Amino acid sequence: MADKLTGKKTIGIVGYCMLILSLQAINVRTVEFILGERAVFGNGFISTKSLIVIVVIVTLIFWKAGLIDIDISPLKKLPKKREILISLGLAAAFMVILILFRQVIQVFHPEIASRPFFRWYFMYHTRWFYPVNVVMQEAFIRFVVQDNLKKLEDESTKYASLLLSGCFFAALHMAYPWYMMIGTAFYCIASGNFYGRYKCFWGLCILHFVGGFFPRCFGII
Repeated sequence: MADKLTGKKTIGIVGYCMLILSLQAINVRTVEFILGERAVFGNGFISTKSLIVIVVIVTLIFWKAGLIDIDISPLKKLPKKREILISLGLAAAFMVILILFRQVIQVFHPEIASRPFFRWYFMYHTRWFYPVNVVMQEAFIRFVVQDNLKKLEDESTKYASLLLSGCFFAALHMAYPWYMMIGTAFYCIASGNFYGRYKCFWGLCILHFVGGFFPRCFGII
């Protein structure tokens, strides 16, 4: 696999990202029109699920046309013990932060204080599908978006792929509240640095699952 993208593939990854964002905007508005209400946390999962179909179709078209590269070798890589320990350590630290955050925020928000301190919510809006969704999202944002954007970098634009991937991933969550979009951007940038250093895909999935599943379990969102 080449270290740099050709002009064709440079246009390809830029066009790919723009097309996905445009289709997601149309997707969200279509769901709003059908439901007769604005996109909120309670119905955002509908456009998110339909986005999966959009991403799969567009990705296959661009890949078959030779406009983007997809390297799935990290998917096959068995994580090293150190990488798994780092992932579990970061996940545990985030769990502690969530618990502390719940303790603080419930003082100011009676609605949050009235929720159970912990509940699985595993069936909430097909949350049983979330582990599969995590793997699909991480594969998409790392193997397709971040890896291709990384090839556009030079010494003067180092880490640009992390920032662009974070902004792109956050924008795809446009059906959710602004604070979730910001949190998504920070997660994508921080975990993208972990991915760039270790290529530990399964460690990323652990972090993604904790970050996306447990805020609901602790009654924060």
